[in-house]
Amino acid sequence: MASVEGFRHVSRDDREVRMGSVSIYHWLVVLVALGLILLAVGFPVARILKRMGLSPWWTVLALIPYLNVVALWIVAFVRWPKVDGDAV
Repeated sequence: MASVEGFRHVSRDDREVRMGSVSIYHWLVVLVALGLILLAVGFPVARILKRMGLSPWWTVLALIPYLNVVALWIVAFVRWPKVDGDAV
């Protein structure tokens, strides 16, 4: 294969090794970041929902982009069991 000046030919094996090599430290950083997001957002939302008398499982919707806005509108206009006196 002819090479153009300034560019080196990269074989398929070289490319697979470079793109496919993600170390365990990368995944450790990703897991720590996800855990911090879950603690920073999920824990307070679950406590607020519990105080309202709603299921803390609504927290899952708070972590999904765009769906969290829909869930916020639903929670805003639904009857709150603790406020309306329907608490179980």
